[in-house]
Amino acid sequence: LQAGIVQKLFGVYEVELTDELQSLEDRSYDWIINIGAAEGLYSMAFSNRWKNIPVYSFEQDFSTRMLLKEMIKLNSATDVIPLGEFNLNDVSGLKGKGKGLIFSDCEGYEKTLFSHETAEFFQNHDLVIETHDHLVDDSHKGVVDSLAKSHDVRDVDQLTLKQRCARVNDENFQKLGLDTQCKLLDESRHEKNRWIIALS
Repeated sequence: LQAGIVQKLFGVYEVELTDELQSLEDRSYDWIINIGAAEGLYSMAFSNRWKNIPVYSFEQDFSTRMLLKEMIKLNSATDVIPLGEFNLNDVSGLKGKGKGLIFSDCEGYEKTLFSHETAEFFQNHDLVIETHDHLVDDSHKGVVDSLAKSHDVRDVDQLTLKQRCARVNDENFQKLGLDTQCKLLDESRHEKNRWIIALS
């Protein structure tokens, strides 16, 4: 595991999304796309929850993609399909392809990927998108504006470190001082990072 290993082990990595993702569990999908899949934490979770549908897992970094492949092997996750870069050439093929869930963390590329020009291709699909205003100006607003006509869009803001620490259900962890807890769970995430939940 790469970024956020301590947070992942305690089950509080991007804990802001926990309730949001659980709220999707009763929805049915024909496929799932994970853009920026890293070593596959979310891909494994999606594969466990939505059985027998493909989870297309795009990760452009070669070494990280090798970790993803190892994760697939260790978990016998045969429905998880490791792929390279996801780009604009892939978007038009999504139109009319059943109903999908798209989970995206693409480090600022989201403003280009989810734009007014591409919105029609996503209109039947649910999306969870991390935005990075510190990398691309007005990324969050750009994505929201592009999807607002076709989706029910809501924002998810970051929790404070103190709020994140309170979510850890571990007796030994809670015995640590708050300063130590915060150091362990600090993801070094930029304060402008947020998420968008867009349901069709």
